[in-house]
Amino acid sequence: MTRGGPVRYTSGTRDTLIVWDGGRDPERVVCLCMPDPLSLLPFALAARHGRLDTFESQQLVAAGITLLQRSALLVRAVSGRRAGIFLPTGPAFLTALAACDGRGALLVNPFATAFDIAWQLADANVGAVFTTTAFAPLLPAEFPTVLLDENPQFANVRARLRSTRVELGTHHGLVLEGDRDAEGQDEECILTYGSPMVGASMSVSLTHRDMLAMGHAAVGAVAMTTADHVLAVLPYSQPAALIESGVAPLLAGARVSTMEQFHAGTALARIVHEHITLVSGDANIFAALTEAIDFRDGDFRNHQLRACRWIGTPPTEFVQERFLALTGVTLQSAT
Repeated sequence: MTRGGPVRYTSGTRDTLIVWDGGRDPERVVCLCMPDPLSLLPFALAARHGRLDTFESQQLVAAGITLLQRSALLVRAVSGRRAGIFLPTGPAFLTALAACDGRGALLVNPFATAFDIAWQLADANVGAVFTTTAFAPLLPAEFPTVLLDENPQFANVRARLRSTRVELGTHHGLVLEGDRDAEGQDEECILTYGSPMVGASMSVSLTHRDMLAMGHAAVGAVAMTTADHVLAVLPYSQPAALIESGVAPLLAGARVSTMEQFHAGTALARIVHEHITLVSGDANIFAALTEAIDFRDGDFRNHQLRACRWIGTPPTEFVQERFLALTGVTLQSAT
């Protein structure tokens, strides 16, 4: 390869171009050259330069692309099938979405039982699951897995009785050419299930177009900007939580900090000390936050919250009124 010359490779159905930028490692600057790359959710999120915990969104997405390039085991495992994402809320979630290569991803609730998980993986025709060492024991024996404990530096791919450690590299950036206002491809992006005892009728499938449209709507609803700092308190396996606390802020170029497991006292401390401006949660989250503030005798000073949105069933009238009295912030519906 000559300096400045691109090397093209194909990962699944997506054409990807790696560009050598001067004297840098050619694997550190990644440029995607595909029809409307920003019409796919992960790449649209990378294009806005937001942050997910301590990582830039471009770095996380670039790690997912590199994983596909360097792991033939993974490519074979998901060929013609969906991928699964069984992860706590955090940066690895975005890497996993990118490594799904535009195909549909089954989002598995981190609190699901082994029975539920096995049923969903079989019904959704999942070929491999992105997960962690802590979560992996809940998966069916010898199911192909990608362990993202060391994301975005390394991944461990286990399939066909083989295990390979994949170096994901240190990426300087992800160069994306496309329409930032692209509507999104009308292809499946995520799939989730309700109770497996009810059957596939409880499944919910959303396209890249759906996810981007709802993400942009959430951005507009609270006038989200790059100055905002969002605290993600619900699992990203819930589509509404992923949209409100993941897709929307990253589309706005904002910063997202995550909680793998919600604790009201910890959340209040982080809201104050990390200068959180936006929180989306369900009725139970806001009831717990309200109770925790009351436990402090209403001492919740110096916070910078400017908007809070509830998902699903609305909080009780008491919680809404009390939360407003304690914080000065009105709870809004996210629907």
